[in-house]
Amino acid sequence: MFFIDADSAPSLPAVNLEPLGQSLIYSATDLVTSAQCQFATLYALDQALGRVPRLERIEDPQLRRAAALGEAHEQRVLDDFVRAYGTWDPASGQGVYQVEPPRTYTRQALEEKREETLEALRAGADVVFQASFFDGSFHGRADFLVKQPDGSYRVVDTKLARTARVPALLQVAAYADQLHREGIPCNPYVSLILGNNVESLHELATLTPVFEQKRQRLVEILTTHREPGAAPVSWFVEAGSPEITRCGRCDTCQVMVREHRDMLLTSGITAKSRQTIYERCGVQSIDELAALAGQPQLPALVRRYAEQAALQTGVSEPDGAVVVEREGQEHTVSYKLLPRHSLRMLPRASTGDLFMSLRSDPLWRDEKAAHPSLAWGLTYLLGATHLADQPGEEPLLSQFWASSRATEGRLLTDFLGMLHHQRQLNPGLRVYYFGAPVMAALQQLASVHGVGEAFLTDLQREGVFIDLSEVLRRSMRLSEGTRALTAIEPLYAQGLEPDLDIPVTAFADVTEAEKEGRAEQAEAMRAALTRSLYRTGLSLSQLRA
Repeated sequence: MFFIDADSAPSLPAVNLEPLGQSLIYSATDLVTSAQCQFATLYALDQALGRVPRLERIEDPQLRRAAALGEAHEQRVLDDFVRAYGTWDPASGQGVYQVEPPRTYTRQALEEKREETLEALRAGADVVFQASFFDGSFHGRADFLVKQPDGSYRVVDTKLARTARVPALLQVAAYADQLHREGIPCNPYVSLILGNNVESLHELATLTPVFEQKRQRLVEILTTHREPGAAPVSWFVEAGSPEITRCGRCDTCQVMVREHRDMLLTSGITAKSRQTIYERCGVQSIDELAALAGQPQLPALVRRYAEQAALQTGVSEPDGAVVVEREGQEHTVSYKLLPRHSLRMLPRASTGDLFMSLRSDPLWRDEKAAHPSLAWGLTYLLGATHLADQPGEEPLLSQFWASSRATEGRLLTDFLGMLHHQRQLNPGLRVYYFGAPVMAALQQLASVHGVGEAFLTDLQREGVFIDLSEVLRRSMRLSEGTRALTAIEPLYAQGLEPDLDIPVTAFADVTEAEKEGRAEQAEAMRAALTRSLYRTGLSLSQLRA
């Protein structure tokens, strides 16, 4: 979303909030944002108008890496098209035509790029890369327009995701709409070339009604929000304010939630539950929600989150609390047992018990994958901490590493072999872990490699695997807004070294260091990952105790 010079010089005073002589332009990205979170869209408009402070974005290394991988994926697809059709030949009007982005975003520049795109299409280019559209209010750049045997053009977009998602389909529908507006024959299908190189084909007729509805709503809220007297968008709903959606998850919403102490700070609450509570009780902040705790005849949903909010804000009396120092300030971590907790239902501890954790890299890519489903994601480290057999001895860590799809299979085989051996030695052992994603990853490994699926199913049926996060969820409320293991450690952990700051890009960093011959640095990073895994195992063992 941005402003450009207006189509003609203004002869009358401005009738809306746009800067004099400027016109608002929205993009396909704005359309997607609006479909997911109208608040974020209007806040972006207010930023463009200078009515609210610009939000500081914290750079995310994983997002930066995903963006780079997305660009590489797009380049691979472009290279494939060039190999198939050749580079652009002006004489024959064939090949792949590439539209460079405008150097400046002015009306003239956008119109010139639009005309350049149309000329390539009318000349019969086999593929137009980064096709530029501009209709006076919308600007977008389609990854590819691919000529079909019947002479029509199909909108083709590249996405790093492994499944087609609604936001991506809205984008390609927007570009198809621009083709129709320009009188260019548009193929009745659009497609996404996904990160696993699978082309996902979609019928335009099913997408167009949704696109038109979302576009109309976007234009409506942008127009209304620029009318004279319109106030900047407010996070909390006010009487008479326009009804807009708030996703509660995007970066903009997260900043607003913290600044306004919104009830979304309440652990476990969803945007849908927030809306229900607001409609029933009229509260919006976590403090207002906490004040409801203890009131009679509250609906079950409201009562549950009100009691959680009361514990988080310190309104209710906890069953136990620990004061710790965080960022130079005292912070209290507390808990309250639920009436029918399940702590006593935990099986008796066994000397053979294992405490399992793993590390995965979802953006790892296998360039030589035998099947698209095997192209992305690698579990590169799995560990199990064994309690010491004798008092005074240190717990031991069994660790299994992988660096490829093949070695990932060996990682799983070796772990299951170790587990089978330990069960023979200690038939009553349990395997403790923290969080459903750990077990989901283990099951996914078994499915991908065709190893140990029946064995894992039997162990689960026998109750060998125990998710301590689920035990906690069913047993107590915690004062922390997150159920991350490190957040609740002050309640039980003793003698653990400080949590290591392991970046989400750790394995990619290790791989890069090894490729570049920085062996010492790579080994240091591997050692840090091992210590982190061991620390998690120790923490889980203390939590179990």
